[in-house]
Amino acid sequence: MWEIAKSKRLWALRLSHVLIYRLRDWAGEEAVRAWLNVAIEEPETAAKFLEAMLQETNMNGSWRSGGRTTYTLLGERMDSIVDIALLSRSADKAAVTEPTKTALQVLKRAIQLKAEKGRFAELYVITRTPDGSFKRDTRDARF
Repeated sequence: MWEIAKSKRLWALRLSHVLIYRLRDWAGEEAVRAWLNVAIEEPETAAKFLEAMLQETNMNGSWRSGGRTTYTLLGERMDSIVDIALLSRSADKAAVTEPTKTALQVLKRAIQLKAEKGRFAELYVITRTPDGSFKRDTRDARF
């Protein structure tokens, strides 16, 4: 698994976040954190990591089948395996998709929440509607 993780092949996988969590379980949080903090120094990798960490929740099926998909960041879980301030600075140089750009804005808010309150949990990012477009919907927001 480390071979795939340390190559850039990991970021092409749809479920790359699952492999990252398995690596954490097998190699330990510190080993994964050290590897990720080096990997995310490259802006494109940081943006791909941020997008991979978006939690998808489908309501009435996915957006492709007429439902809605919401995207959230599981902040404290992500913070345990990567330096979120470093992630924010690096991803800021390469975030190109709408979900990643919005996730970056939310990540910056998470950094503020962490400084103010010492913690943050699940943070709403964006919703994909049945027509495939993205929008922020206050009905889906939890913060």
